[in-house]
Amino acid sequence: MNIQRLTLLALSIAATTALAAPTTFRLLLNGATSPYPAIVVNDTTYVPVGALNKLGVRAVTAGGVLSLNTGAAPVSSMTTGNGAGGAAQKASVSGCLNEYLFDGIWRFRVTRVEVLTDPGRGDYPYYNVTAELKNGTTRTIEPTDTGIGASTAVSLAFADGNSLNYSYGSDWVDKVFGKVLQGSGFVFNFRIYPGDKLPLAQVQANKPQKLLFEVDPAKLDGGLKVGFTVPDPSFRVDLTCAK
Repeated sequence: MNIQRLTLLALSIAATTALAAPTTFRLLLNGATSPYPAIVVNDTTYVPVGALNKLGVRAVTAGGVLSLNTGAAPVSSMTTGNGAGGAAQKASVSGCLNEYLFDGIWRFRVTRVEVLTDPGRGDYPYYNVTAELKNGTTRTIEPTDTGIGASTAVSLAFADGNSLNYSYGSDWVDKVFGKVLQGSGFVFNFRIYPGDKLPLAQVQANKPQKLLFEVDPAKLDGGLKVGFTVPDPSFRVDLTCAK
């Protein structure tokens, strides 16, 4: 079952000796109705953890312990990977251009998407995506040990439903197999080419709407003793908004 429906947080504590019939209330989050209600049992009010997530509180379960953390308070790096450079980052992995996103291990942001031409390929126009990846843990790690590898999916999505994928090169392979110190990282330019050589004006007019940077949690090396704070640690960037 969904952990949001099973795990409840007590907002106030009252000594009780017997269970009373629960009372439910419609729950509003910043004025919006939550799909799950608040419940009152014996004068103690409970709300779903999922509601807290929407308010910026991270919830992590491990070893029979429920850990709650706001953006300002660190959680043990043994269970979340939260450390230098990562503790104050946004919990969500969806955001806008120029916004740092944090998945518990990596800080990621896209700073620019532009159309350039490749003189080595007859001025073939392509989308140049400038992105930054930083180590948000207290350990030196390699991206490939955390689910980011040479075959990582980096793709652009367009308004018409089509998408374009990054074609990998040796420069990207060098990055993902290189060691990244805590708090440090690198900037990389992803060259994403249309399938056919199109006129420059046509490529410029067809602006991408979203970028997906895939991170596979199944490939995380458990020996690193770091972990993701979200179920899906991939990054999704809305290219139509900027911070």
